[in-house]
Amino acid sequence: MLAVARSQLGNALMRVTDWLRMMELTKMVRENLWVVKCTDREDDDVPQLREEYMAGHLSHLEAIVDHIAMAGPLKDPSGSRIVGSLLAYRTDDLEQAKAWLDGDPYARCGIWAEIEWSRLVLAAGSLVGGVTW
Repeated sequence: MLAVARSQLGNALMRVTDWLRMMELTKMVRENLWVVKCTDREDDDVPQLREEYMAGHLSHLEAIVDHIAMAGPLKDPSGSRIVGSLLAYRTDDLEQAKAWLDGDPYARCGIWAEIEWSRLVLAAGSLVGGVTW
């Protein structure tokens, strides 16, 4: 009888331990990001500026790639023209994210008319391997 009780207690402790481990993994996977949507100006010089500063822009992204969850150009509905940029920085610190963006040659050359910041908590999808709940 005592052996059965010990076995049941051991099984219960293992389930609690597994649950706690799962909760810790969930906290690690549920990442906070700062996402910035940068909308291009509609002036005629923007495509030329994009081309002129692209190498520097790409080098900047490569230098901070460990801090980027995703980044890429935004296109018009037809997919034929770039209309902006979207970046998601791996940080809780908005000022740090802004500093990374300020270091981007695209930001320095002034191609963006509007810059919109949002906090994103990754909770589901392929970037987190499914769901975090």
